[in-house]
Amino acid sequence: MSSPAQLHSTMLEANNKAPPDDAPLEVAIVGGGITGLTLALGLLKRDISFKIYERAHGFREIGAGIGFTPNAERAMTALDPRIHEAFRKLYLGERGFEGCRRPDFLEEIVNHIPDQYVHFDKDLVSTTERGENEKLLLSFRDGSSATADVVIGCDGIHSKMRRLMLGDKHPACNQSYSHKYAIRGLIPMDKARAAIGEFKTSNRLMHFGPNAHAVTFPVAGGTILNVVAFVTDPGEWAAPDGKSTAPATKSEATQAFSTFSPVVRRLMNLLPDQLDKWAVFDTRHHPVPSYVSDRLCLAGDAAHASSPHHGAGAGCGIEDCLALAVLLETAAQQAKVDQPTAVRVALQAHNTVRYERSQWLVDSSRIIGDVYEFRDPDCGSNHKKIAHEIYSRTHKIRDYDVNAMVEDALDQFGKQMKEAPSFAVTNMSTSSVNIPLVHDQPVAHAFLSGFKLTVIMASFTVVYFLMMLDMSILSTLFHTSPMTSILFSIAELQPLTGKMYARLNSKVIFLCFFAVFNIGSALCGSAQSSPMLIIGRAVAGMGGAGLMNGGFTILHSCVEPRRRPGMLGFMMNCKR
Repeated sequence: MSSPAQLHSTMLEANNKAPPDDAPLEVAIVGGGITGLTLALGLLKRDISFKIYERAHGFREIGAGIGFTPNAERAMTALDPRIHEAFRKLYLGERGFEGCRRPDFLEEIVNHIPDQYVHFDKDLVSTTERGENEKLLLSFRDGSSATADVVIGCDGIHSKMRRLMLGDKHPACNQSYSHKYAIRGLIPMDKARAAIGEFKTSNRLMHFGPNAHAVTFPVAGGTILNVVAFVTDPGEWAAPDGKSTAPATKSEATQAFSTFSPVVRRLMNLLPDQLDKWAVFDTRHHPVPSYVSDRLCLAGDAAHASSPHHGAGAGCGIEDCLALAVLLETAAQQAKVDQPTAVRVALQAHNTVRYERSQWLVDSSRIIGDVYEFRDPDCGSNHKKIAHEIYSRTHKIRDYDVNAMVEDALDQFGKQMKEAPSFAVTNMSTSSVNIPLVHDQPVAHAFLSGFKLTVIMASFTVVYFLMMLDMSILSTLFHTSPMTSILFSIAELQPLTGKMYARLNSKVIFLCFFAVFNIGSALCGSAQSSPMLIIGRAVAGMGGAGLMNGGFTILHSCVEPRRRPGMLGFMMNCKR
């Protein structure tokens, strides 16, 4: 029976053998977080061989909630529809917080990755280039080793791969303290709703103020309210054990938000007495000069760790994964003799299309964090300027065209491969590659204008005018039960109708409520007694509750934000 040392020697000898001519392209993914796992699924979808090397004993994610903007959802679908399905399975609602709990999302992705592709307790020590056309050698702290044609570092802000690529003394190996820390806490939903109401606990809200801001959103299926309270810290982070977390108390949170509104102060008072605070680090001050070194590459936070103020860091990592998966698929389709060159070119093309956008996100996240806290010199506490800054930066993230990114990456790959000196066998046009783009999902929301918008506005105005006319006529005739019944119906059913518009087809629901209102009006017109009139008014009130919410909801989806106040004012004025 062979000893462990003999087995290890035999394994190394096997790893050092030249691969057969028909050996597939092999990708090593260092790190099993969200970026690493989504890249793995994208490669699995494209039949590219890979292995995940995770230093921990199992998959784990730190943090409560994670949000994805539409650009990230489009990238998920193009990578592998199962990623987007996993997110939507946990998603909290069409008009709620577009996110879920990090551990839940990670678990859903892991379910689609076969066990044989994953290796735990693999702490990477070095990568060795053994020759132009040879596989890279990966060495781990436990004495084992592995080989791969390309190594992708998805190992987060404390990336070992980044150190191996740049050297331990390079400034980019050390993250920077953003002079903000986050106090995180969870509040049972029943207590939160009793304190601040249903609307504020059912949606993602941002609370702005001097030198601090807070984000609240529901998690765990809406049973818990997650609170993340960011506080500006002018000093340096100095946790006693050198970690990025430190103990905190509720009094720290209440003191930081003592000048905020009563709503925020009540929330802070609901936090547990003992909390943790997390230092916010990023790579803004010392960015990585390049995400690529030969056949080594960085992705996600390992390449461009940003502060969380845009809520787009994970989504940006998923964009990275899409570009890498598409480019590596194209490289794998090259003739075997050209694959090493194709891999290098693919990684350089990735760096070209991803560097500027991802570094912009790192910079913008810092800026928008100061905007939230009235610390930006251009915006100050001017609400109009703050709103404009948030809108413009947010839409630069949301409206990003991942299809155009893929096309640009393939175009870069094709041009560079034609210029590569070893490119002699395969001259495949990038247009022939079958890339799963998502053209059926628009990059930006298409708002109405011109004749269509005029018809919509006219219809709503007529409906509201008739509804208010109906109520005005009866209010001059009756002052008790009939008017009370309609107002009671409207007040009681408005919350329910709002939920219906959030989950069902708005047009169909609006027409149904319009029919109910007309039925109630007909009952009133044919009433032969006071009880029948009261019932008719109650039915009309049921329809009226849906009409009021429906008009606002549909108007919101038809008109771009900057025009909504004027359109709403026009509609409300005409009904008077």
